[in-house]
Amino acid sequence: STYNPNMPLRSFFYIAQTFEKMVDQKKLYSPIRVPIPTPKFVVFYNGTKDQPDRQYMNLSDSYTNKKIPGDMELTVTMLNINYGHNAELMKKCEALNGYSLYISKFREYNESGKFTHSESAERALDYCIKNNVMTEFFRERRKEVVGVILEVTEEVIREWIQELEFVNREQTEIIEAKLKEIDEQAEIITAKEKEIDEQAEI
Repeated sequence: STYNPNMPLRSFFYIAQTFEKMVDQKKLYSPIRVPIPTPKFVVFYNGTKDQPDRQYMNLSDSYTNKKIPGDMELTVTMLNINYGHNAELMKKCEALNGYSLYISKFREYNESGKFTHSESAERALDYCIKNNVMTEFFRERRKEVVGVILEVTEEVIREWIQELEFVNREQTEIIEAKLKEIDEQAEIITAKEKEIDEQAEI
């Protein structure tokens, strides 16, 4: 996943929908407390921007009024799974470590400019297999792995385009609002000048 400061809000929507499906709505009005599972929110980060091994994102970070303490909090733990990060976690999970190395090699080949996305994905697989990293898995699911990495790459590109479109749209709205404000002020000034001219004629 790429870095997204809205993960706490997205997680809030997700867990609310999940609990709504799990709980019998009629029991909500019962005098007996309705038990629910204890939620834990974790997101794996493998974006290209530098991020710490572990960081916490809070729903309260999005609150507009920072002076008033909110009555609801939701914390998401973001773990950096890029190669070279969270060594202890990687030691305990061979699959996660293999995935991390594969993505690292894919980016290395892809950013060299010498290979296409597809070629980079294939070369990264060859590297892992040659170095005994999840060899059996990568051999058996080679086509699937390459397909997934190419799909993810395209998805990231689409996300970037959407973010840029949103930023541009937001900036345009701000500019338009400022221009409208200037026009209104100009009209007020013109009206005042007209009033002064009329008084001067009298």
